[in-house]
Amino acid sequence: MTPRELRLEALEALREARGSDVLIAYVTSTRPGFTAIMAPDAIRRFADHVPEEQVERIDLFLHTDGGESTVPWRLMTYLREYAETIDVLVPVRAFSAGTVTALGADHVVMHPIATLGPIDPTVTDPYSPRDDMTGQPLGVGVEDVAAYIAMVKDDFGFGDDADLTEVFKLLTERVHPLTLGHVKRGTQQARMLGEKLLKSRRDPPADEDIQTLLDELTRRLFFHGHPINRREAADLGFPVVIPTPDIEAAMWDLYLEYEADMNLLAPFEVVSAAVDAGGQLPKSGLGQPVNIPQERRVIIESATQADVYTLDAEILLGRRDDGGIIGNFAVRQQGWSIES
Repeated sequence: MTPRELRLEALEALREARGSDVLIAYVTSTRPGFTAIMAPDAIRRFADHVPEEQVERIDLFLHTDGGESTVPWRLMTYLREYAETIDVLVPVRAFSAGTVTALGADHVVMHPIATLGPIDPTVTDPYSPRDDMTGQPLGVGVEDVAAYIAMVKDDFGFGDDADLTEVFKLLTERVHPLTLGHVKRGTQQARMLGEKLLKSRRDPPADEDIQTLLDELTRRLFFHGHPINRREAADLGFPVVIPTPDIEAAMWDLYLEYEADMNLLAPFEVVSAAVDAGGQLPKSGLGQPVNIPQERRVIIESATQADVYTLDAEILLGRRDDGGIIGNFAVRQQGWSIES
């Protein structure tokens, strides 16, 4: 059987176990060193997976480390056009924008290993501070800025205006004021989109419960990578559903197909990837470019078809004067295609 046939079989088994009208899988690569994000271009791909007529329930099988902040709102409101009930199924993790997506679900079906996460955004813009080694822009965590101010006030007792002025001056020497403004807008947007998604449910929470949940997800968990298991998620106010054994097994079987197809457990390292693809380490200078196998970055899939975002790349290996090995990664082609 082809990979598509194996996934299709697992998709149908889960859909039948759930009794859902339509099951759509949305999986972005969480492979260490080679992740992909939930991005706006994915929304168009869903047009080929939604039903022709409105149905009772669509299940969204979601695995992701997150992505752009507007994607959850666009995705969930689009799916709402076609189903009375939208449930999100989390096999392993749905972090950041994945968690925001779950806020708009009528039910969140979580495997025992599944986790959600805080939704405080991390801002990267042209004014962000740069990594001293690579020169790449660094993300600025929204709550990191707030925690810095709280630390100097609460832990070090800097409370008067002169103290805080100096503290803020030190902050702006490292983080551009326009980035700090972006940080503030990021917080406001995260709360706004979260509130709108919570209110879009068939049975939305009370206003005070909405604000409590958003406070927990944006302020009180302290660490953007904090894993929220299904019991904690239920305590926070997510409409968590514990799957029956047959559904739990079907969720896991489907996830394992994506894990294998997208090589999610194998960390990506440039030099090792080139050698694995047949590249030779040069004794000095630069070697010959090595084409690496096509990588699947994102899969959006249903019984209708599989939309796959793939990347073709080459790696140029070289050896420094001190004998160290370097590898330059260059994208040759990337984009969406339909897998039969």
